[in-house]
Amino acid sequence: MTVYDYTPGGCPIMDPLSESLPSGSKWAAKKRRRVQRQKQRDDAKLVRTARDFRRGILGDGSPHRMCAVICYPLCTLLLQSGVRCRIETLYFRSHPTLKNHVVLRLWDNRILDPTADQFDGMPDVYLGDFPELFQHWA
Repeated sequence: MTVYDYTPGGCPIMDPLSESLPSGSKWAAKKRRRVQRQKQRDDAKLVRTARDFRRGILGDGSPHRMCAVICYPLCTLLLQSGVRCRIETLYFRSHPTLKNHVVLRLWDNRILDPTADQFDGMPDVYLGDFPELFQHWA
């Protein structure tokens, strides 16, 4: 779809950030960079929000077995903020101590896990594709 804007003189010009730009054009490359930078800023803000929310509930306490306590209200907060997400419960058949884990599934099918650090080698808040570590236990 081509988006047109009209100059004060009434002459239509093509919007430089339109989706229909030729893939090799300098405007298309500029748009891709702009979209990528915005996505990185949005991801950083989402992780920061989850980290602050988690800190507000846990303080300095352990995240072990606190995934549902954090994920359910965090999901509500994110939904009210316009972030589409849902609760997802993962069931582990081969984990030595845990039988399930609660995470948030985002609109783009990525996982947001605000208590990921209860698993060795994971950051405190994980945002990304389904972790290979979880697939190992499923």
